[in-house]
Amino acid sequence: MHFLVELPEHILCDTETTNVLRNTRSIGGSWLSTWYAIGNNLHIEHHAARSVPINQLPARHEETRRFARHVEGTYTDFYRKLWQALRAPTR
Repeated sequence: MHFLVELPEHILCDTETTNVLRNTRSIGGSWLSTWYAIGNNLHIEHHAARSVPINQLPARHEETRRFARHVEGTYTDFYRKLWQALRAPTR
């Protein structure tokens, strides 16, 4: 289960840049998924403000949603997107 929580952090993101708003993903999720992920679902917020305590990261999420490229509402949203990417024909 832990692997499934950690997988979304960088997969399908722009790995050619050091810009945290493009190379990392955040997932809003529920209180349960946030608790289970120990706040790591807010991965962009974590990278952008490493000195901010984990329990204060949710306050930064709205700003992340405005500026970041990879923000999902839930883990289900992310896994749906991943499944579609895996099923897409390669060119």
